[in-house]
Amino acid sequence: MATEANSGAVSATDNPAKEQPKAAKPKADTPTREQQRDPVSRPVFKQTVSLRSVQAQRVMDRSFARTTQAFFSTEVILRILDRGDFVDEVNDMINVQLQQFRAAIADALSVNKAKVKEAGITQQPVYTHAREFNVELSTPQSALFLGLVMQLDELVSYFDSLWWATVIKGMERSNETYKWQQMMFKLAGRIQGIEQRARRSASKQGKDALVDAEAPPSTSQDESQHANDDVALAMAEGQAETSSEAVAA
Repeated sequence: MATEANSGAVSATDNPAKEQPKAAKPKADTPTREQQRDPVSRPVFKQTVSLRSVQAQRVMDRSFARTTQAFFSTEVILRILDRGDFVDEVNDMINVQLQQFRAAIADALSVNKAKVKEAGITQQPVYTHAREFNVELSTPQSALFLGLVMQLDELVSYFDSLWWATVIKGMERSNETYKWQQMMFKLAGRIQGIEQRARRSASKQGKDALVDAEAPPSTSQDESQHANDDVALAMAEGQAETSSEAVAA
């Protein structure tokens, strides 16, 4: 009989000891209607650059997109944090780092260009796998950073020319090209570190959704991993903490 078949079933009401309270589901951190805005039309410059050296190509592949995003996102996040008065100060800090690197690489270019001329080298090597990059520049700092990558490419060509002319040995050439490549990664890491500090400040204030809507983080896993590597590299040198400290204030 149906009554007998159901007599052994135990409901939550029949046995309170087995009743488990349902955990409340956390509310999804989603933007409100005010936060869901239409895309803003902003000025950008599009440019195509050809890079010959593997070192410059690596910087473009690993760091350029995330670094140029950091320039834009940092300013947006600061305004969301009601720290618009701090934007110019942070931009000044970033510009100082860019200008310092530009001065350093300009000196290296001058020195090695003179060595090439002194050695009587009149032709630069042709590279087997030069690559073109189509870039979109949304901030003045993006254009500055791109210029530094192009200068890195030129500097590497001088080292290669000096090596071909036996002015420098292979080990010196490898050490110098690697050194300048890593210096570019460290610069990118310091800039990305400033943005990450700003995002953490926004998270503490519960403004993650608004920040993600206005300045979305990178969606590329590989790119994000390289970005983390660059930030870690800069932190290891003890250079990112000071430059980003004020963002958390």
